[in-house]
Amino acid sequence: RTAFRDFAESCGAGYIIRPDNKHAKAGNLNHALARTDGEFITIFDCDHIPTRAFLQMSMGWMVQNERLAAIQTPHHFYSPDPFQRNLAAGTRVPSEGNMFYGLVQDGNDFWDAAFFCGSCAVIRRKALEDIGGFATETVTEDAHTALRLHRAGWESAYLKLPLAAGLATERLILHIGQRVRWARGMIQILRLENPLFGPGLRLGQRLCYFNAMAHFLFAIPRIVFLTSPLAFLLLGQNIIAASPLAIVAYALPHIFHSVATNSRIQRNWRHSFWSEIYETVLALFLVRVTLITLLNPRRGRFNVTDKGGILDNGYFDMRAVYPNILLALILFVGFSRGIYGLCFQSNDALTFQALLLNTIWVVLSLLIVLAALAVGRETRQLRLRARVRAKLPAVMWLPDGRTVQAVSRDLSLGGGSLIVERPEGVADDAAVHVEFRLGADLVTIPARVLQWDGSLLQLSWQAGSVAEESKVVQVVFGRADAWVDWDQFPIDRPFASLWTVLVSIRGLFRPRGRVLQEPALLAEIEAARTARTSTAILAKQTLVLRPPAAMARMAVVLGLMLVMPMLANAEQGRTTVRPIPQPIPQMMQTQSAGAAPSSASPPAPTIPDQEVPAPQTAPSTPTGQVVLTLHQLGAQGPMTMRGTSALQGVVFGVHSDEVVTGAQLNLSGAMSPAMIPDLSNVTVMLNEQYVGTIPVNRDQPQYSGLSLQVNPVFFQESNRLNFRFTGRYTQDCNDPLSGLLWATVSDTSTLALTLARLPAQHDLSRLPLPFIDKNVKEAAVLPFVLPADPANETLQGAAIVASWFGEVADFRGTTFPVSNDLFAEGNMVVVGIARQLPPALQLSQISGPTLAVVANPSDPYGSILVVTGRTGAEVVAAATTLSIGARTLSGDRAIVSAPNVAPRRPYDAPAWIPTDRPVKLGELVEASDLQGSGYVPGTFHVPFRTAPDLYTWRRRAFEANIHFRAPPGPIIDVASSRLDVGINGMFLRSYPLASNDQALDWLQRIFGTPVGASARSTAVPPWMV
Repeated sequence: RTAFRDFAESCGAGYIIRPDNKHAKAGNLNHALARTDGEFITIFDCDHIPTRAFLQMSMGWMVQNERLAAIQTPHHFYSPDPFQRNLAAGTRVPSEGNMFYGLVQDGNDFWDAAFFCGSCAVIRRKALEDIGGFATETVTEDAHTALRLHRAGWESAYLKLPLAAGLATERLILHIGQRVRWARGMIQILRLENPLFGPGLRLGQRLCYFNAMAHFLFAIPRIVFLTSPLAFLLLGQNIIAASPLAIVAYALPHIFHSVATNSRIQRNWRHSFWSEIYETVLALFLVRVTLITLLNPRRGRFNVTDKGGILDNGYFDMRAVYPNILLALILFVGFSRGIYGLCFQSNDALTFQALLLNTIWVVLSLLIVLAALAVGRETRQLRLRARVRAKLPAVMWLPDGRTVQAVSRDLSLGGGSLIVERPEGVADDAAVHVEFRLGADLVTIPARVLQWDGSLLQLSWQAGSVAEESKVVQVVFGRADAWVDWDQFPIDRPFASLWTVLVSIRGLFRPRGRVLQEPALLAEIEAARTARTSTAILAKQTLVLRPPAAMARMAVVLGLMLVMPMLANAEQGRTTVRPIPQPIPQMMQTQSAGAAPSSASPPAPTIPDQEVPAPQTAPSTPTGQVVLTLHQLGAQGPMTMRGTSALQGVVFGVHSDEVVTGAQLNLSGAMSPAMIPDLSNVTVMLNEQYVGTIPVNRDQPQYSGLSLQVNPVFFQESNRLNFRFTGRYTQDCNDPLSGLLWATVSDTSTLALTLARLPAQHDLSRLPLPFIDKNVKEAAVLPFVLPADPANETLQGAAIVASWFGEVADFRGTTFPVSNDLFAEGNMVVVGIARQLPPALQLSQISGPTLAVVANPSDPYGSILVVTGRTGAEVVAAATTLSIGARTLSGDRAIVSAPNVAPRRPYDAPAWIPTDRPVKLGELVEASDLQGSGYVPGTFHVPFRTAPDLYTWRRRAFEANIHFRAPPGPIIDVASSRLDVGINGMFLRSYPLASNDQALDWLQRIFGTPVGASARSTAVPPWMV
């Protein structure tokens, strides 16, 4: 089409056509394969839209495994299929394709038999060239090509995460046509290249491929099952040579067990009885195709499935259901014959039982066929663009510059609906801007108000350019987590599923509702139809429009931007929607500290594009002052001290290149007015040095503005600020559990520090200082400087250095902004070949892999780490030496040699705990961190990290064996004391400290062995890790 060619040219995309349509899609792919040279090929059908994470999540596997020919991701559909659209209960059950992409393809992948499905996949060019391109002999070129790749020794992979979404077939007749093509193609492969025979496949692969192809032979067995009771009811013939009771005795347990087993296996991927409906819809259409293709496998041609259509009025599609109407009538005749025989004929016992059994059987068949007929009642489709449910926070900019916080309810390419209260003074058709935050990016879309009903706002996007349209696509379809809830359907319950089938059948007999025809909407539909019919068509020719060079360079830059965050933050990946867990009991709840997000306010009503902020580096001035709240220093909230927990504090650090020259602590909080002032107070200590005392004032329990001067000599690189509570409410004995004993220090209290910068020390032995300081808990920002046109080896070296700094920073997190020029101030890392380094560094002759720490030319307090060499290989060698041998370096410059690095093993990352053996808690933390004392010893934290792709067979839980010991009574009341176990803020189990075996305790005391030791096993669900 001319319009599509012009669109491709306007957005900088390549465009290829060919002079003929031979071999359809496979021919198009082979034609493009011969005119492109990319190492990898990504294939999408025209209705599929990938998320921004598609290449991030898929390409790493292709790069890692050179024998991996293809990686396939699920085909997710954001629009409803005919079953979901037309059946009354269709939206309550998983879509038809979920079982294949949720269970079958995942099982195929276990046997290295996951096959290419035509779209949403990445394929290696070398593998395709090895087999002569895409297969053209069948109409399912995707599976046929995958079979040949596996036979040639290539591997495949399946990533069970929807990273693209497309349109489902809207009408039943189109759905049937698509499945008929699939059936013809798979049977063609079965006849032409039977996977059970021939070279190249392992046994598991043969069975997986044979299962996929033989599946489409279900039509004849399904019809036999549906019509079998008619043999007795209408013809008087017994199809099973056994008495009715014997049939029930043998068949009923099998049916029950089969349904229960499928329900357990399929869970939320396919509900009970729906496979029968899906197959019945297709069965009578597939019988002819099955037989003809088995006899003549080379017959048939590729038909494109029409999608994205509209339907003015609902109707009953006779073309799609007429075979099942005839079948339903025949089954009804058989049912009537059975009822007549049971009620009006004189039968012996065996005949009566046979009539009853076959009548029940035909009723079940009739219910399945009626449900299949209900799918043929097409509902109207007036929307030109499908809506996607998405709950996203948004900011709406009004014409007068005001902002309103909103939450989206659903979005589409044409508009969306938001939940937002209507402010005063907004016109009904006001022009607004809606701002969405997608990760670290802000996306602003112009829109116009269509309707504002209470708190429900209807908008239409006003995209006036390709760039603004791409923003809409990015918000609606491009979010990395857009489709992670694709499996969020109820777990199958057979009786509930049977009820949904009955509800769907009832919809077949509902009265036809009045069709509301909105003039504006119908005019839009008519305009769309006119545009379709008047589209100009290009003449058949060979045409290749390559993307502009500027767009190619931009693609390279975007690729680097995608790869660098993956290398620096390998563990930050996907977000999985899980059921809300039970909260941890009060005694062990923790909160994570963090600063509140801030946002800039662009001028309204026109919102300009956001610029990337400059990295926040250390101040370059020799002296400065910083004011930090206790919350910023690590307090999780107000620090409350009681008689049983008298000590609270925070741990914080000071940069190694800074020294404290002055400090003042400004405190606020409250003290119990019931305490005796002369005997009660809170003592403030810094690194076990006395700072001051917070007194008790009964007349004014709350205090604020209490200032304590802190001696700068007390400060170290790592500091502990403690508050020790001493309280008495009577001169005599005090109950430490009394509610009268308490004191609170607010987390809004501040510590003002006057800091002086120290001269920079250029010494490699101090690494990772001054670039990363382990004593400072805040997230680090470490700029990188790379050449304008970096080689692959330079990027590899930069990735190694960034990975090492990220591992050193650990939980703090690290950001690596990248530039081609030196930053004006602060510390930074420069990576590159010697001849490409900035001239301002003034490095002498480079004679090999070199590591150096030099001064920042424009900042006397800043340092620059230089990783360089004469060639790219030497740059990689220098980076590798830094990552594995930084402790051996010294001086301001070192010439290193390429280290001999042992081959890496899977899952040997130093930050991950090993998975090939049990790991003791004592290996993760010190023994002192696992011991507590007092009435409220606090929480024992055992931090650890695991590989992001841990897999357990059938999602079985990990087992944690916990051994603990409590002091025997009467020191504490062990009967009411407990040990709560949780992970990542989620409660797991609670164990009493009291022993369950009193006799064992008595024997332990007799023989002098430790008393109170217990061992418990706790199951940790994989999704909590």
